[in-house]
Amino acid sequence: MKIVIAAVLAFAAVLIYAERCVGPMDCQITLCANGSNLICERQECTCSPIPDRCQTRDDCLNLGKRCPNRYQSWHCVDNICTCY
Repeated sequence: MKIVIAAVLAFAAVLIYAERCVGPMDCQITLCANGSNLICERQECTCSPIPDRCQTRDDCLNLGKRCPNRYQSWHCVDNICTCY
């Protein structure tokens, strides 16, 4: 029984461990799904969503997405949809 508990704890430690990096080229283990980019943030490899591109505010509004904060609305800033 002690071996099973030790194995479970070791497996949990591996799941919690984050791959360390200085830049995204250092990330060899971390994999990202389609629609996201691999980035190095705070010296940890992570995935970041690819921003929605736009030409006008209507492009952002037509995405059918809501802003996380209900008091914000979509805007097209530097050709990227942004909530503020």
